[in-house]
Order: sequence, then structure tokens, then C-alpha cells
Amino acid sequence: MNGKVWLIKTVFSVLSVLLAASGLVVSPKDQIVYASERVVGQSLWITEIMYDAPGSDNGAEYVEISNAGQEPVDISGYYIGDAAAKGANEGMYRFPQGTVIGAGESVVITQSAIITRERYGFTADFELPMHATYNPRPDPNVPDMLADTVWGKGYLSLAQGGDDILLMDNNQQVIDYVPYIIERKLNGVTYKAAPAMTQHVQSLQRIYTTGDASIDFWPLAPTPGSYKFRSDEPHPFPGPMISRSLLITEVLYDAIHDEDTGEFIEITNVGDDVIDISGYHIGDSEFPRVGSAGEGMFKFPEGTLIEPYQVIVVAGNAQGIKARYYSGF
Repeated sequence: MNGKVWLIKTVFSVLSVLLAASGLVVSPKDQIVYASERVVGQSLWITEIMYDAPGSDNGAEYVEISNAGQEPVDISGYYIGDAAAKGANEGMYRFPQGTVIGAGESVVITQSAIITRERYGFTADFELPMHATYNPRPDPNVPDMLADTVWGKGYLSLAQGGDDILLMDNNQQVIDYVPYIIERKLNGVTYKAAPAMTQHVQSLQRIYTTGDASIDFWPLAPTPGSYKFRSDEPHPFPGPMISRSLLITEVLYDAIHDEDTGEFIEITNVGDDVIDISGYHIGDSEFPRVGSAGEGMFKFPEGTLIEPYQVIVVAGNAQGIKARYYSGF
């Protein structure tokens, strides 16, 4: 293709020095025990955390746990919440009797099943009890989690600047613990934190099982209800991947006379290699099902290639653009 192509919208372990002569044990200050050991044979994991939903967070936050083992796990009476200390003014809830997670399956716990369904297009397995702010319209078809007001005296509401999720069995033994953004202590041990999300089109997802959240969790596109662990050498999230060769080079958002026929977006391949953008998305909607009226996201057709230094224009009305700006063609 030559020129412009027109497309319709389409923790240092603590070192204790034994002084044999005196029998003293010296523990140096400012040293931290980090929890980072792989748990051999562990099958239950916290696998996804949505703590900063696009738009309002109210009702839209959720947590996913998954059974990565080969056998079903009965989690009746198990605990999950953001109250890491007993008696804290945060939330802690228990799973109802009869709750079993099959091998390879996941369950999603949300603040509001109706709100998350409207927002993300999926139905959660459990929702939190009715709350004027977070769950004003309980879904009669989705079972409630059971609030444990002895352990947690508040509601599960995840802080955008850092928080944690604790999963315990019915004997209050820790199964999994994930802090994010800010490292935190649990039972005297400091846990490294999962990274922050880099944009509102993401959740935090576990892709490794080292037990170190700073490695195990990456911000990725949400996949509530399913998980996928990677088999490569575990490593931390490398940071946002931004193309250095495929750039948005022009945007006309306020066309003279008629925006419906005059708006367009231009993208350019400034690299030396051909780029296949088949299935790439472009638009003004930051998240599926979220956005004001009139926002949209469109996908390039199969076989769409951009040659080195070639320009492609995406228009709402290709004929309108041609007539307005290229009437001599």
C-alpha cells in the first residue's frame, strides 16, 4: 500500500551471630526477613486482584482465587479479606458451607455481582453482603460471603495506594498473602509487594508461584474466572510495553463544520520493519463496557500491514475525509 490508506472504524534473612564465649545472640537492626520461598505442593492461590477499577471503584473491585492442584478443594469456612490483623477495621469474610473449587478452576469474589457484571460482562461466584455504597443492589442469584466481624470489623474495600489480601483456611492458618504496591508484615515476616497497575485496563494477576508477590504478579488485561501460570524463569514485571516504532502521529478531534465526517486518527510506522497490526485495537474507550456515550474501540482486519514509514488513517467516515481533505483525488 502506498501513502495513506483509508479504513472505516473498524526479606536478607535475619543474621543472628552466636557469641560462644558469652552465649549472646545479636540480631542487627534494620534487617528484614522477607517471605519469598516457594510453597511446595500448594494448590490454592490468590490469582487476580482488581483494586482500581476504571470509573468508580464502588462495587467494581474483585478478588480471584484458584485451585492449581489436581484435586477439588473444599474451602467451606475459609477466610478471605483485607484485614491482615485480627480486629482490624477492614473486611474479612468466610466462604459458605459446600463451597468446592474444582481442579484448575477459579472463583471470583466481588463487592457487587450486578455492578461487576455491568462493568466487565461476567457473573461473579460470590458477592459481599449488602452495603449502601459497595453493594446497594444484591444479586439474588449470587451467594453472599459471610462476614466475620470478630476478625474484620470493616468492609472489603481495596486502597488504590496499596493494600493486601489474606487467604486463610478454616483454622485461620495462612494459605496465601498478597500485599500490593507497599510491602507489609504478617506474623512478623515482611512480604514484598506486587507492583501497581500501570493503566485502567488492567488487574493484578499471578503468573508465577514463587511466593514473592513482587515477582509473581503482573498488571495485565483482566481475566476474571480464569488463570494461567507461565513456565519460563520467574522474573518481575518489566514495565509497560510501549512501541517505539508504531506511533499515533495525528488526531483531528474537532473538525470544522461536521465532526461526524471530519474526525480521524493517523498512525505511522517509523521503524524499518513491516508491522502486522491484524487484530490491534484503536479507539477512545479505555476499558470494555466503561466509558461515556459515544466511546468506542475498533479492531483492524486480518491482513492489515504497515510498511516502514507508511501512514494509515482511521476515520469515522472515509468518504467524508476524502471529500473534505483530498477532493482532488
